Amino acid sequence: MDPSAEELFHEDLAGEPDEPDEPDAPDASDDDPAPVQDRIVLQPFQEAAVSKAVQRYTYSGGAKSMLLYGGTGSGKTVVCIETLLRTMHLDLQTNPTPEIVLIVTPSVGGNLAPQWRNELLRQGVEASRVVMLNTPFFRGKTDKWWESLRQNPPYTRCDVPLFVITTFHTLHHNVKKFGDSSIYMTLKYTHMVVDECQFYRNGSHRSKKEDVDPDKVMFASIVKVQRQANCRMIVASATPFYNNRVDVYSLVVLMNIASNNKKAWQRDASRSDHPDWKNQKNWFWDNHVVAIIVPPEVSRVNCILRHDSVMGILSS
Repeated sequence: MDPSAEELFHEDLAGEPDEPDEPDAPDASDDDPAPVQDRIVLQPFQEAAVSKAVQRYTYSGGAKSMLLYGGTGSGKTVVCIETLLRTMHLDLQTNPTPEIVLIVTPSVGGNLAPQWRNELLRQGVEASRVVMLNTPFFRGKTDKWWESLRQNPPYTRCDVPLFVITTFHTLHHNVKKFGDSSIYMTLKYTHMVVDECQFYRNGSHRSKKEDVDPDKVMFASIVKVQRQANCRMIVASATPFYNNRVDVYSLVVLMNIASNNKKAWQRDASRSDHPDWKNQKNWFWDNHVVAIIVPPEVSRVNCILRHDSVMGILSS
């Protein structure tokens, strides 16, 4: 059965706390890169998600920022990449602006950024157009090196898209150190992807010791970069909703879409004294959520069925 807004915003249940985010881990050595595998062929359910996302995300579709929502193993990364590539192709017909995509991942485990790079290459993106900004080499450079980087390829090539991959920690510390002269603030991004966006569910409403970003500093840095670029956003997560519906309100703020009435997102908002809740929920679901609907038979084969309590919150 297809998920719905009712299922995404199910009864509030306490979820397990996130594993604390670790300091930026070094990437795989550039001297010994992993071999690029064959192009990924999308499954029908992934193709359906891409088609829906492109309809909403292109200029012709209103250019709406999106939450890409699907269980672990559903293919969120490749669906996101295909959405971006097809959107760029369509947008070129009406708006031939040089495309720069900023992809922000957690640094937990140290493997998400290299995974994004590998899947971009698998989908046909030139290796020279994928830049990793979360390596020790990048972090240790001076202002002089920044200026040199801005004036030389790949940043000066505008004929093909540029994909910039970084981590939450790297982005925050760089913006904090260099301010408006940070490369994150000076490059004019046209798209921004925040992977595992559930790490920022406390961004607009509360502070918890076990949260990855209890002081909301990384949330604030990501928002700052997005606002200066005024770019479209895709936020991706298998678990965007943990403890309270206002968790999703944090994503609304992060995505820079109309936040409307914050009170309508509170835990008790379904009561009669908060009649706006239903409208808010349906507005968000109908305009800004793309679900990757994995058929039950595929879920069983690939062992990606979620725990019952989590399934109760997210989808069927």
